[in-house]
Amino acid sequence: MGFCSYSNEFSQSSYTNVENQFIQKYMVLGEGDAVKVYLFGLYLCQNVQGDYSLAEAARTLNLSEQVVADYFRFWEDFDLLEIVSYEPFSVRYFPADYSKGKPKRIRSEKYADFNKALQSLMPKKMISASEFMKYFSVMEEYGIKPEAMLLIVRYCIDLKGENISANYILQVARNFAGEGATTVEQVENKLTDYVVRSDELVAVLRAMGSSKAPEPEDHKLFKKWSEEFGFDKSAILYTAGLIKRGGTARLDETLTELYANKKFGEAEIKEYLSGKAAVRNLTISVAKELGVYCAVVDTYTDNFVSGWLAAGFDGPSLLQLAKYCFRREKKSFEKMDELIQKLVSLGVVSAESIAAYMEAEARERDFAGEVLRAAGVARRVNNWDRDCLRNWRHWGFSDEMILKAAALAEGKASPVPYITSVLSSWKAKNIFSPDQIAASDAVQTRRPEKDEKEEEAKRRVQSYYFNLREKAQDRADHYRKLAEADREFSQNEELLRTTEIELAKAEALGGDVKTLSDQLRRCRESRVSILERLHLREEMLVPQYRCKKCNDTGFDRNGNVCDCYRKFVSEASADRRLETILDAYSDIDI
Repeated sequence: MGFCSYSNEFSQSSYTNVENQFIQKYMVLGEGDAVKVYLFGLYLCQNVQGDYSLAEAARTLNLSEQVVADYFRFWEDFDLLEIVSYEPFSVRYFPADYSKGKPKRIRSEKYADFNKALQSLMPKKMISASEFMKYFSVMEEYGIKPEAMLLIVRYCIDLKGENISANYILQVARNFAGEGATTVEQVENKLTDYVVRSDELVAVLRAMGSSKAPEPEDHKLFKKWSEEFGFDKSAILYTAGLIKRGGTARLDETLTELYANKKFGEAEIKEYLSGKAAVRNLTISVAKELGVYCAVVDTYTDNFVSGWLAAGFDGPSLLQLAKYCFRREKKSFEKMDELIQKLVSLGVVSAESIAAYMEAEARERDFAGEVLRAAGVARRVNNWDRDCLRNWRHWGFSDEMILKAAALAEGKASPVPYITSVLSSWKAKNIFSPDQIAASDAVQTRRPEKDEKEEEAKRRVQSYYFNLREKAQDRADHYRKLAEADREFSQNEELLRTTEIELAKAEALGGDVKTLSDQLRRCRESRVSILERLHLREEMLVPQYRCKKCNDTGFDRNGNVCDCYRKFVSEASADRRLETILDAYSDIDI
């Protein structure tokens, strides 16, 4: 003992701490005097610093020394304390959570009658001491009465025979206890319910081609199907007849899926399952056309094909698109999905619209090639060329006018941007036909010749905007590669895309839209956190053009000059390089 101590007055005015774990978990297990002994022992540990004997404690508690010692042994069974010695009597307390996960020491003598009855149920089998302890442990842990456990054992023996394993019986007992059957009356009621349902379950098992007798787990599943899910017996039997492998576990998966999709009648079930088989076969066919091996077909069905069908595509169209993707070296479901999402955004879904779109794209490609040749460019047509062509058409120029602009671009350093510049100039002057070009040229010949200087200035402006766009794209590509190198981001990206597809299916075909919407929201929130960890933001993954109005092209979608174009020219106008162009655009309200 240290050189400092509490006075008796201080100790009497102090407190004794009792752990909540003891109150919640252990106190209800002991009698009133047992709890009294435990609390008094805590009081002695925390407040009494001198010697205090078992006899003194017994007198204070008005109990005999033997009873006090017995109650300490009772709490020792729970590992809440340890009796260090009996002479002199000494106890060491442990924290109430010290025994967490440790089994209560079981006094086997209290189960002597149970042991005899259990052995009599299995006269041909000698039950070992360790098996008896397993029974004791389950009864103690789940509060199963010995007589109730014997009823469960008898049921299992009738079901499986005397050589049944103790582990099987104990698992059935745990299941019974989990459903609230721990007394003789409760177990009898449950077994009566089993008998009532046995004929129905036998019919279900026979429909699946099984000759086994119904087991407790089968009864539990049948209750779920009929009571929780609400399937009638005929629907369960019909579905069971479609299940030839996997037993009741497979039947449970199928009925759970039917319940989630709100298919309860035989006609609904037949239509849904036959449609699902057709979608699965379609997935296999698409995979063959793509040259892809599907290790788990259902994964590709759920993540891709079902979503495509929900978007409005039919099977033959998907097969044709798969062939197209194979020829274009897009040999994966992911690449094909990118194409399909693009078509959906354009409203191209039906077979007729897909054919018309492809034919139009082919004509556009051919004409874009003709434009490049007219401009003296020998390379193949790329996506940028097609985008430019679409933009020129949007401005209202005919193929003839585009080809004339291309002819003017021959020999220029950047022919395609030059065509854009020429067409934009014509649009500003309301020139949309060859006759108007001729009239404009007649006027221009009367003006001083400044063509070379203007062309040089135009090239510099075009180069300036080209570099801006390239830098924006390069930055976005750089940041996206950094993000995709992170495993958590890549997994989130995949989950986000999968969830969006599942949500689209649920909205189109019916499903748990709320759950999927919540999951999508969590994915997006998680994506923000991941990007913050990587010191990135969502907008950094896409090109951030300096000018949001024209996306660093110098012209808006209507062909009008942008403010940034004016600013660039004005800041670089020491020699008034683009004076003529600015005059032409001066009356345009941008």
